[in-house]
Amino acid sequence: MTDAGPRVLEVAKAVRRRTGLSLWHGKALLGRLPAVVLDDVTSDLAEAVAAELGAAGATVEVRY
Repeated sequence: MTDAGPRVLEVAKAVRRRTGLSLWHGKALLGRLPAVVLDDVTSDLAEAVAAELGAAGATVEVRY
């Protein structure tokens, strides 16, 4: 993720849903952007997570 966008809380909630991090840790991750949200996952999962984070307002890129 390269930018959280204007809806930081919504993005933090999406990070929480997809990673299992607490809401506090999710918001802390957003404070250290750019950051890797998930590593070593299937391309389908990576695309799904990127789409969910993008829908929440984040700027995301998937690297293979």
